[in-house]
Amino acid sequence: MSQAWDSCRPGDSVWELSTRCLPDCPQRSMGYSPELCQLQAGAWSPQTIESIRQQVAGPDGQKLIVYVHGNRMPHQAARDRAQVVYQHLVSTTNCEPICFVALSWPSEQTERLPQDVNRKKLRLNADAFYLANFIRSLELERPMGYLGYSFGCAIVCGAHHILSGGSLHGYQLAAPRPVLYMDRMSLIAPAFDRQDLTPVGQYNLGLTGVDKMVNLYNSVDPILRRFRFFDRSTYPTAAGYARGARLSQLSLCCLGIPQRSWAVIAESICCSL
Repeated sequence: MSQAWDSCRPGDSVWELSTRCLPDCPQRSMGYSPELCQLQAGAWSPQTIESIRQQVAGPDGQKLIVYVHGNRMPHQAARDRAQVVYQHLVSTTNCEPICFVALSWPSEQTERLPQDVNRKKLRLNADAFYLANFIRSLELERPMGYLGYSFGCAIVCGAHHILSGGSLHGYQLAAPRPVLYMDRMSLIAPAFDRQDLTPVGQYNLGLTGVDKMVNLYNSVDPILRRFRFFDRSTYPTAAGYARGARLSQLSLCCLGIPQRSWAVIAESICCSL
């Protein structure tokens, strides 16, 4: 995915929420402001939280779709990938107008693989907290959709867990969402323990209020196959490597054909019930 587009469908809006400027260990008592930009006429323009809140306001506003990329993505590469993902979504289904927000988190490669993975796993909790705060501030009045890839799936599930009233390694909202709508979630090769969404897992509220989940796993991915060695105390199996027990209780699709996969993802998170 190297080609990027400069425009969006009429009625849609495309945004970037960047936490690359924010600390790894945020203090809950302090307010943090991720950088918010909108794609307009081929350029990313800084915007305020109020400008995107107007797009999604009320039950008839644009449907919020949040996409979170995976590990080892420099800033510009993450922007390019986000535009390609958006085009895949809107080109495979005739969905309603959407507000597509791509979370850009500090995922550049900094160390060798084992050290890099361990450091990023700690950072994911902070970004889940930042994302939950952002979604809470939008005061949504309708369901939304989540799309995560690899480590981005951990941010997605962590954020929804926090929004549902959960605590994630000490991070929690002062006030969770007053209403939990029937959100949709799609995970592509999720890089977290497949037990994390169970009642004893760290994202045990991550499926609260979720109407449908699509989990596309890859049992031949070399990184996911070695995922268990990144934590030698528990040797976890990645949720993206083999289906998890909790996931199978929902509407679960496991597809190996990329063309079909995008259609299933788009239908699951972009279209209304």
